[in-house]
Amino acid sequence: FLNKKTCTGTWRTHAEATPEDVIRIPHEGVGLIQIATLSVNPCTAYRMLKDFVDFKKGDYIIQNGANSGVGQAVIQIAKAWDINTINVVRDRPNFQELANRLKSLGATYVVSDKDLLSKQRNEFEWHRETEEKGIVLGLNCVGGKSLINMTKLLKHSSPVVTYGAMSRQPLTIPASQLIFQNLKFRGFWISYWNQVNPREKREQMLNEVIDLIKQGKLGDVAYEENQWGKDENHHGFLEILKKAEEEYRGKKQIVRMVE
Repeated sequence: FLNKKTCTGTWRTHAEATPEDVIRIPHEGVGLIQIATLSVNPCTAYRMLKDFVDFKKGDYIIQNGANSGVGQAVIQIAKAWDINTINVVRDRPNFQELANRLKSLGATYVVSDKDLLSKQRNEFEWHRETEEKGIVLGLNCVGGKSLINMTKLLKHSSPVVTYGAMSRQPLTIPASQLIFQNLKFRGFWISYWNQVNPREKREQMLNEVIDLIKQGKLGDVAYEENQWGKDENHHGFLEILKKAEEEYRGKKQIVRMVE
């Protein structure tokens, strides 16, 4: 079961609920880790691809933070729906290793933020391809300069959806992108979507995401499982949090509570 409401509390061993408080998940063929992470990252990716653009087969989108949990889900769902993805990540020593991993998930192109800024970007295949066809949606979880550099590539009147702010930099939008490109800047938060939409619509979304998992089209994000129990002190848990904040770690930290 999944809680119908978000933020209901997880620091407990038991909870009392009515049938209206929970949503039953058809778990056959779906792992525990997938169910535990189902309602946030995959559903965020699903809604952003579903709600802002009426896609045609072969359309292009661009996203930054493409190696995040949501970014990886976007890649896989877009691939299943015949949508091409331009995936921007920070330049790093193991860039090619990361690019290969994202391509194995279905990424069309993986681009470093350095190459996105390059004056020679016209020489890159991804730029030539998208300049001709146009990019119809931008997904932003970084903010700051990363957003502005990405939106310069978007087709006229395209939406830009912000769902995170990892750089902690403000969104400073040039007037030209509003006046001449007519870009539409929107925000998205899955918790709010859950609050304002009927239970039936959420159940439909969860079932469709689970179907993608069962079909092998949506896999686990890279994760590291940690065990922590009531007999351990808080220092062990703080170490898990520190790992989650490390740069370039590339894995979600999952905590399994043990007796």
